[in-house]
Parts: sequence; C-alpha cells; structure tokens
Amino acid sequence: MNILVLSDSHRAHVPVRKLLSVYEKQIGFAVHLGDHADDLLRYENDYPKIKMYAVPGNCDYPSFGETETVLRVNGKKILLTHGHRQAVKMSLDRIGYYALERGVDACLFGHTHEPVIFDVQSVFFMNPGSLGRPNRGKPGYGLLRVTDEGVITGALLTLK
Repeated sequence: MNILVLSDSHRAHVPVRKLLSVYEKQIGFAVHLGDHADDLLRYENDYPKIKMYAVPGNCDYPSFGETETVLRVNGKKILLTHGHRQAVKMSLDRIGYYALERGVDACLFGHTHEPVIFDVQSVFFMNPGSLGRPNRGKPGYGLLRVTDEGVITGALLTLK
C-alpha cells in the first residue's frame, strides 16, 4: 500500500491537487499532517478511491478534529500528528519517545518545514517538509510504502 504524505501546505491547494492527480492510481491513502489540512480534504469527492486522513496543526482551527490519529495498514500502526505538541522544532527526541510509548510502527509528522526520514528502535519516522512554505529548497512531500508483509519504507520528494 502506498501513501501520499503531505504537510504544512498553508493554502497551497493547487500542488495538492496536482499530486493527487499524478499519484491517483498508485496510492491507497493520502494524509495531511496539519497546517491547512483542509487543502487535502477539499478533494475527497474528486478522488473517491483514495482514503484521505488529516490531523490539525497549530495553524488549523481547534474544531478541525483530533490532534492525532493512528492508521492501521497491512498490520502496521502509523501515527499521524503535526508535531507541535511534541516540540519537534526544538528536538526530535520527544517525538521519538512519544512514538515508542504509543507502540506504533511508524510516525508521520510535520511542523518544522524540514524534510527528514529516520528510524528509532525499529520505528520509522518521516516529516515530508512543507508543500507550501519550505524553509529552504523546493516544496516537499513524501511517499510511504507498507508492503503486504508489513515492511515500511519511504521517500522524500520535491515538486518539479
């Protein structure tokens, strides 16, 4: 199962639509990790075969929904969170411990506008960077793959 991973689009919904169009036949899920998460959800009716999930960031309305959620994909638990509550701009240690405490297999987060992939004690972490306001470089996103056997891999990509 392939998952499109987006974060921090900050009203850049046109690139979101472009990515959905490009990956429509290759993904089963699209997730937005906050800061204008509705940039993804506005396209739910246009792409009914893609399951879309979003969590709010510090720039989203408080009534948007739960601040995190756990997806279950091919037997693996994937935590979706923005990361501001784990102070990811100061250090990635706290989100590492948090994911371990939650007992998840992967943790997807945003907030820093900096793309990163790493592993901590067999937990896969990905921050796709920012689709709308990257700190440096091109707008970024991620692709996560969870094989039928439960192997998790990912890639960080930039808009062309």
